[in-house]
Amino acid sequence: MSCSYQSVTLQPNEQFVLPPGATLIAATDTAQLDSVNDCLNLTNVETIECYGVVFGESENSSVPDPPTPVYNDVEIGGITVDNVYYPFLSNINTGSTSGDILAALNQTPFAGLFTITGMSLKSDGNRGDVLYIAFKTLPSIASTMYFSGGGTGVVEAPATSSVPVSFPVFPYAEFIALGGDFTFPPCT
Repeated sequence: MSCSYQSVTLQPNEQFVLPPGATLIAATDTAQLDSVNDCLNLTNVETIECYGVVFGESENSSVPDPPTPVYNDVEIGGITVDNVYYPFLSNINTGSTSGDILAALNQTPFAGLFTITGMSLKSDGNRGDVLYIAFKTLPSIASTMYFSGGGTGVVEAPATSSVPVSFPVFPYAEFIALGGDFTFPPCT
């Protein structure tokens, strides 16, 4: 049995009828929902929560005697949720904008269930780039989600190699608890 997700945005007082067999899994504000004849069970409805992910790439710098990174280019090609890979139509990387990342996420069956709330890029020409992303989605999606892709770089000169990489998603409080001296993006 396969499942599909559909996101619906309702204006105040707008009505929506769930198709037969459909289940409401989440709402931004269940207090604003009414059910005709109490046919909608609102007891197990998820609320959107904040999450974070960090991914980066090394820099093959010009510093004297630089170490050769295992990968110096990272391309994220999709997300994995509950051990199922969902590819993007276009890869994302540390140079992607929040619009690029949201567009890629919306190419998956979870379209409309993500909101990018903030991004921060830490870039060092001698070390590499690290991108911090804060976003909102459903706990049932985020709990088993990670960003998947490939890292390329020189493993043994002159050949290059592609190495599978994955970056887990953390609840926002854990994301912030990772610490460091960098300002994390807000999740508001």
